[in-house]
Amino acid sequence: MLWNPCNEKRGRAEGTASDPFDRSGNVVTAAYYRHSAVLPLEGLEPLIYDALKQVTLQHPPLGPIVKSMIHLVQLQDGRDEEVDALVEEQQNMGFQQTYEQGLRLLIAYIPKQSTVSDVIVCFVVHEAFKGRFCGGSAFHRSFLAALLTANEGNPSSQQTKEHSHFTPIRSLSKMSTSRSRGLTGQSRFKTITLGTRETTRLLDISSSSKTNLTGVIQAVAVVSLFANLPSEITILYAEGRMSPREFHSLVGTMANTNTTPCFSYIETHKRQELTTASVWNEARRIHSATKAQLARKKNEAQIDSSQYIQSPKEVDTRGTTEETMGVNVIVTNMGTFRYHKQSDSQQQQDWQAGTIFCGNGGTELGATLSITLIVGEDECLTVGFSWSDSIIEEVWLDQVILTLRKAIEDLLYTSGTTKRPLVSDALPWGAQCHGLSIW
Repeated sequence: MLWNPCNEKRGRAEGTASDPFDRSGNVVTAAYYRHSAVLPLEGLEPLIYDALKQVTLQHPPLGPIVKSMIHLVQLQDGRDEEVDALVEEQQNMGFQQTYEQGLRLLIAYIPKQSTVSDVIVCFVVHEAFKGRFCGGSAFHRSFLAALLTANEGNPSSQQTKEHSHFTPIRSLSKMSTSRSRGLTGQSRFKTITLGTRETTRLLDISSSSKTNLTGVIQAVAVVSLFANLPSEITILYAEGRMSPREFHSLVGTMANTNTTPCFSYIETHKRQELTTASVWNEARRIHSATKAQLARKKNEAQIDSSQYIQSPKEVDTRGTTEETMGVNVIVTNMGTFRYHKQSDSQQQQDWQAGTIFCGNGGTELGATLSITLIVGEDECLTVGFSWSDSIIEEVWLDQVILTLRKAIEDLLYTSGTTKRPLVSDALPWGAQCHGLSIW
């Protein structure tokens, strides 16, 4: 383990480069898409480009989408580890200032005899410019709608010529084997995904236990970190960022769903024994403390009746005189991806979105560990972990993630239900995990 929370302030005094592109780190929001029938591979590029043109009409700051911003990537098998490697690469890959302007789109797919039905779309935004464009969830919501209305007929030769010349297709074979590399100071990324049943149960028991998903995962993350840190470390600071739905449940005001997350708070955590009871107690404490602070500082939240929330507002639940060592972990709830589907008869020819996951590779890593939560269209919760390999060793973080998974399993199945196996084979495609469990 390289990380020591006692040295959390190191590097915070370093100056920021004047050119924002010199600040490494991108925010990546990726989603699985599946079509009910196979499509010819040569028709994928014009279909994607037509859909993107519709998206830019809804989100003008994205446009114009030039061909150099769109990269077509060929996967080997599309398993979880390969997709994690793709997101990790995109967190660290720089931008060409002249052409990409802080925005890049990756279309990853597995070819099947010159046809394709499953793709992964990565919406990549430089951390310094994430406020300029729409959020990742908003992009994917618009992109799915555009796919459903795009002309999927055989494109004419003129259209094919117009839409060709995307970035050449390449393979991830070398990238997939590079995760055992030495220290690079770059951002790393991993995910775990709960099945539909586990996600639904976790949301239900969080609500019935008088807390929310952000509080539960924050509590689980903190106790998992403590369980793998030296005993002399007794305090950790965590920042939780609530989804609009959670914010609404606390203050009764619905936030704009395009503003995710819409509220943040910082909490001090003291070392406790890793038990189910301690996790629930900590999650409820987070919820109660945040609710109390919101009640006292409601005016500071800058709620506007027309714009809803002008900007995220941080509520610090620590004492004002307490010395801070910096935030050790950030838990960001991106909410639930929702799209109003058409009728079953129409759905046969439609695209469907599956698992969605997010990675933060920018200044979020100043918090040592960044955790993002999002529930995809398949109703599966994906937890993404981003960290710097110069601060945290992968082997150590693997133990933290394993502890976290066991803790979540205990929360889900402590009511007498027979426990499921902790780990099963990774699902080849996120869109296939509807109704299944990865535990």
